[in-house]
Amino acid sequence: MPKPNARYNRVIEELGGIDLQLLGIGRNGHIGFNEPGAAFEKYTHCVDLTASTIEANQRFFASADDVPRQAYTMGICSIMHVRKVLLIASGEDKAEAVYQSFSVR
Repeated sequence: MPKPNARYNRVIEELGGIDLQLLGIGRNGHIGFNEPGAAFEKYTHCVDLTASTIEANQRFFASADDVPRQAYTMGICSIMHVRKVLLIASGEDKAEAVYQSFSVR
């Protein structure tokens, strides 16, 4: 049986790609659980979440021990093949991440 990420990538390809990708941005600048510095050549894959991402997601769980430490995510390469991307940043605590993500260096 193929790995979940391989099946996911195959389904995307068989359906002709993705028209619209809805992404959130994390306080540390991660998009779709692709932490800063993630490899751009990756398609859907399993990632180890950083401490800051785990902490940010604690509010969704009854106990800190229940927060997942890993997640499947579409990689940057997958996201770059999407026809349109809508990036959502909610809360003032994400302003710096948005600024850093779009500022010219």
